[in-house]
Parts: sequence; structure tokens; C-alpha cells
Amino acid sequence: MKHITIKRAEQSDVDAIMELMQEAVDTVKVSDWFLPDDRQYVSEHIIDRGFTLKAVNSSNEILGFFIVDFPDRSKHNLGYDLDYDDDKIRKVAHMDYAVVTSKARGLGLQRRFFEEELQNISFTWNYRKWKDRSISCSD
Repeated sequence: MKHITIKRAEQSDVDAIMELMQEAVDTVKVSDWFLPDDRQYVSEHIIDRGFTLKAVNSSNEILGFFIVDFPDRSKHNLGYDLDYDDDKIRKVAHMDYAVVTSKARGLGLQRRFFEEELQNISFTWNYRKWKDRSISCSD
């Protein structure tokens, strides 16, 4: 059993997140399945334009990350495709990236990221009150 904690990412995590993003690029079976973003995008989504979660082991090594984008009224907001009204447009959240390092795959981390995001965002913006959560994952 591995003990992993899901935490909010910080600006100091950007290098490690970029390394994991590159690992995903290098190991994806079909290159069209994963399109990486740049350092600025990741940095902006630590706090400003959304939020980023990270999964860390007991050595504080980042095993995965999950980026949520709040597009607000930008043209790439998918709510426009659904004909959402202005109130709903402001509440749209895009689950942009879910990346797990190859050595932690199979532990259910992507599923846990989704569960944590859904529990904490609930369109009430509870992500601002994030509390770290320890989870146990089977090998």
C-alpha cells in the first residue's frame, strides 16, 4: 500500500510538472493523444486562471498533477458550444490535464484527481479552501 497525498500545487512545483508533462509526451502511444502546454500556462493555472492539484509520495516527489482551467468569458470556453447563459459561462471549469508518472500508473490517481476536483469545486469555488488529503493506493 502506498500513501499518497493530494495537495494544491505551488509555483515551486512548475519545474516538476513540466518534467511530468514531457514524460507524457515521450511515452504516449499516439502523439495526438497528448498535447503539452508551456510553462506560462502551467504557472498561470497554479492559482490565477484555475488551479492545479499534485499527488505526492512520502518523499514529497510529485507523482502526478491535475490542471483545472476556469476559462471565464474567453472564446475557448466550451460553455458557448452548449449555449450556456452568462451565469453558467462564468462557472465553467475545464479539466485540462491529468498526468501521472509511469512509475505510479495503475494506482488510480487520475480517478482520485477527478473525485477530489468534483468534491472541492462544486461550482462554489471551494478550491480556494483546499485541504490536503492523504489517500492509500494499492500497488
